[in-house]
Amino acid sequence: MRMLLDTNVWSHLSRQGLGEEFYRLIKRRSVNVVTAPASLLELLRTPQGPLRRESVKLIGRSRWTRLPTEAESEVRELVAEVARLRKGWLLSEPLRGRYAALASDWRHGIWRAARRDDASVIDYAKRHAVEARAGISQHQREQSARWRDEGFLRGLADTVVCIDGTIGFPRPEDESWFQSQGWRPGTHVEAWRLEALQHIHQGLFMAKRPYAEPTTGSAYADWFETFVDLDAVSAERAEFGELLLYEMAASAIPRAWMRWALGLVQHAVKKSSGNAVDAQLSTYLYDADLFFTSDKIFQKLLESIYPKSPIPFAVPVYLNPAGNLCSDIEELMEDAVQ
Repeated sequence: MRMLLDTNVWSHLSRQGLGEEFYRLIKRRSVNVVTAPASLLELLRTPQGPLRRESVKLIGRSRWTRLPTEAESEVRELVAEVARLRKGWLLSEPLRGRYAALASDWRHGIWRAARRDDASVIDYAKRHAVEARAGISQHQREQSARWRDEGFLRGLADTVVCIDGTIGFPRPEDESWFQSQGWRPGTHVEAWRLEALQHIHQGLFMAKRPYAEPTTGSAYADWFETFVDLDAVSAERAEFGELLLYEMAASAIPRAWMRWALGLVQHAVKKSSGNAVDAQLSTYLYDADLFFTSDKIFQKLLESIYPKSPIPFAVPVYLNPAGNLCSDIEELMEDAVQ
């Protein structure tokens, strides 16, 4: 069983001094705990020094399996679809050394710096949060205002029903841009694909290059160009966008779907500064079988979209922070297996 913990669970375990008990439980039950870089960054933003260091020490144990960043995982999915649909865009010789260096930064470098309580990595984690939250918050505010005007904004139950087969088309003022990126005028596509096109376009073609900090090689383009000729794709943006809008399989790029689906149901329940972190962490659920969170709303949202996902993701389970955490985790694991 692969177990992923929400950042708040790592914090509660550390705050209650249960790190060693949790470690013994996992060792005894032979569970594979997978850890997300997004949670590490969030824990690094803990203002209380002792709690931050204890939490980072716990999530950074060598027994756990460190997952790739969400950017790396999303790009790997994208590259696999490019290989299936447009092999001519692939590099004849992948830049494996560059890929290994980027991966090493995130599998080892940033974790070692975090365990040292390095000021530079703490500063990066704080700036990363400001940028991510600002982007998500602005996008959700604009989307909410538009949906109110269109009468689309509804309660959670109605919103979940709308996930299946929701089609979209660009707003009139955006049609020319989408057309330049591969949208066929007059056609409707699955709504998540339009949002994915904007997100991926920003990461591949608009991100600051070279990436700002060598310890954080998570930009889409940095990962993408280790296997794909980015110049060739950039010259054929309309064709690339057409593949994304009409041909790439949803089951092959589920993380793009997840970002859209979670953002959709977040509108129906809550809009907060934590939405950006939840959106990041949600993409890691495809790398686990069971996900524990002490955020009831987040668990409820994930549970609501679980049946709609193109492929299964980790079963979301609520963990009461006021309970006996380790005993409850073990009991809930048993329930999940049954």
